[in-house]
Amino acid sequence: MNNLIANDFRKSPNFTTFLIVILLVIIILVLLLCRSCGQSEPANTATPDSNGIVWDGEQQINNTYESNSISIPGFTEMTFAANTTRQSVNLYNPDNNFAIMNMSIVLDDGTELWHEKNIHPGYGFHEITINRPLERGDYAAKLVVSCTDVNGTSLNGGVIKFNLHVK
Repeated sequence: MNNLIANDFRKSPNFTTFLIVILLVIIILVLLLCRSCGQSEPANTATPDSNGIVWDGEQQINNTYESNSISIPGFTEMTFAANTTRQSVNLYNPDNNFAIMNMSIVLDDGTELWHEKNIHPGYGFHEITINRPLERGDYAAKLVVSCTDVNGTSLNGGVIKFNLHVK
């Protein structure tokens, strides 16, 4: 009698639906496996430099040079008054620096508007006199900073590009 019940189940629409669902699941799994096998990421085959080491921080050694960094204030824009050479600014050499700064404001066409040498740490300017008055408008400009130590030896510097708004 058990065989009769089993044969009837195999002939029923539920059994056929069950088999179709199982076959579809198997086909989908096979397709997904085949797809992922062909698209695996290539292994990183780059060989590290044989002279390099795994970096674990700063090495403690005796330096014969000054290893302090130089702070240069940055900004993205500055505003000048039109048709006058006297301008309000906020340019300074931070007091935590050991370097003496030289600063220039230069337009992108190469026109130097202002230059000052030997700005010691903790000193700066709230007002400057530029070389020529500017008409209203927006100008691409840069602050060029060069640094020296107290003996005049050149150190690092920087260029800060900014938008100069003249109103």
